[in-house]
Amino acid sequence: MGSSAARDRLTSAALREFLHEHRRTIAFWVVLVPVSGALYVLSRYNYLLFHSLVELGAVMTSGLFFTIAVIMLRQAGHDFLFLLATGFFWSGVIDLVHTLAYKGMGVFPGYTADLPTQLWITARYLESLVILGATVWLGRRLKRWWLPPSGIGVCAVLGIALAFLGILPTAYVEGQGLTQFKILSEYVICGLLAIALGLMWSKRQSLSQWTIWWLTITFVLTIFAELAFTRYVGVYGVANALGHIFKLMAYASMFRIVVRYMLERPMRVLGAIVPVCASCKAVRVSEGRWLGVEQFLATDSGKQVSHGLCPQCCEALVEREGLGEGS
Repeated sequence: MGSSAARDRLTSAALREFLHEHRRTIAFWVVLVPVSGALYVLSRYNYLLFHSLVELGAVMTSGLFFTIAVIMLRQAGHDFLFLLATGFFWSGVIDLVHTLAYKGMGVFPGYTADLPTQLWITARYLESLVILGATVWLGRRLKRWWLPPSGIGVCAVLGIALAFLGILPTAYVEGQGLTQFKILSEYVICGLLAIALGLMWSKRQSLSQWTIWWLTITFVLTIFAELAFTRYVGVYGVANALGHIFKLMAYASMFRIVVRYMLERPMRVLGAIVPVCASCKAVRVSEGRWLGVEQFLATDSGKQVSHGLCPQCCEALVEREGLGEGS
């Protein structure tokens, strides 16, 4: 009886600690999943309203993502996230035009449903290529931060122009559905994202474990979205709706990463008192939970830690060990 009660107490304590440590993550999914479900139900009643809400939500998220990344680039030092934000932002610009061009909106008369489909695939190619490029660049620093946004922006504007001029390959045919170009493109995009995911894991020492897992969730949700977009026949179909839901969840996951590492953590370091043990220098991160300073920097602020000796400690070591000249 006593051992059973002790186990119950330990289990309860472990559960409380888990809930406390992951409370923000739990709250994130508790909000996102019902909202996604409600949006899917809306898509069955009014697809145009559903599509507009989801796309505009993603566009606003990408804009906030990029704005925060530009403001916090130097303070947070996350060049990798800045490159991702740039790709998401310009993809969002194309997505905005895609939303306005969607069948039934009436903003661009004279165009068929092929135009928004071409714009969609253009945005996804741009997004996946930037993600892959950012992953290849992971671990390096940007010397001219304005170059990536400028170059990617030129590509985005060019892609929009090519779609309106009818130069891009046909992606959707009324009454028939997706073309082989559109379907093959979605698989190519999935492949680019899978390569980026593999590269990111091979360089995981450059990112915290928390970031690695959330980026993995983002990439996987994006791949699910692209796979869903290979299955629809009509632009108002179920597969199309599911693809947009996965896309929204991926954007929300990406924004969670930005908020944590470009807003929450820098503000905590810059504007709050950090409790440090006077003896062992451990850092208190929550009630009853302490981390070594190296672990705190690696997991809480997202910075990687290397070890060395400051000049004073180096001199003291040389003197203590008798390593000076003539020894």
